[in-house]
Amino acid sequence: MTSLISSQKVSKQHFVPQYYIKQFYNKNNKVYRGCIKYNHIKEVTAAQTFYVPGLYDIEILGMCFNKIESYYSMMENCLSQLYNHLPNINDEHIMNADMTKTLKSAIAMQYFRTKDMNYDIFTHYCTNLVSIYNKKKDFMLDEFSFINEVELSDFEKRIKKGVRKNKKYALGLIRLLQYTVLPFLLADFKDGNIKIIYHKTNKYISSDKPVVCTNIEEILRFENFLYPLAPNILVYSLGADVTEELIRDENKVNEYIYINAKEYIISEDETKITRYLKN
Repeated sequence: MTSLISSQKVSKQHFVPQYYIKQFYNKNNKVYRGCIKYNHIKEVTAAQTFYVPGLYDIEILGMCFNKIESYYSMMENCLSQLYNHLPNINDEHIMNADMTKTLKSAIAMQYFRTKDMNYDIFTHYCTNLVSIYNKKKDFMLDEFSFINEVELSDFEKRIKKGVRKNKKYALGLIRLLQYTVLPFLLADFKDGNIKIIYHKTNKYISSDKPVVCTNIEEILRFENFLYPLAPNILVYSLGADVTEELIRDENKVNEYIYINAKEYIISEDETKITRYLKN
């Protein structure tokens, strides 16, 4: 984890990747961002939205882990490669095992990294790291060997002690795991229910909560969620909320995205934003 420490700090730390936001660019190479609370629309660049200064700077016992933004950048390079294949998504053979794993990794990481996520929901997982790892040890060794069982054991012991004694460092350790290994450790990467719709025309908006799922256990199983990868590409899995009826109607999809947004929605089309803001 010392590789996540740097003498240089990144001021704007994006909780939604700029590469993702650019998929929703208009002809001006900007995106329309609608503020739900203040009923305001502004045209902005990817660099100007969905960031919080210092969001991923984590101080633990005098050390500042401040390279998580760079860590995310490396993972986003994999996602950018996936985008190159998406125009051919109607070919059922294009989504091979590696691409499916990349997509699931991107979904899990995105869900875990937004600024609204409360560390409390991760405490239970972080006090049971070793048992979670051992249940899928062979898979982790094959696919995510950078996750070390010895390190997990050390984290678990420190977090248990810190939580028991109400120490501030426990929060830092939990956040560090949340932004790095937990998405890979907790998510179910077995072949599952993910589906993708590719349209020739733009249909969808997005938001500051791009992966739309109301239950963390469901997103870890990749169930009952949707994720607009671009205005014309929707990744989803059916469930109680994300139904066939909803998926068939892009207006219902966009309504669902809007309802579950935290502060902002975005689109390449200003009229799509106007539709959901209060008159």
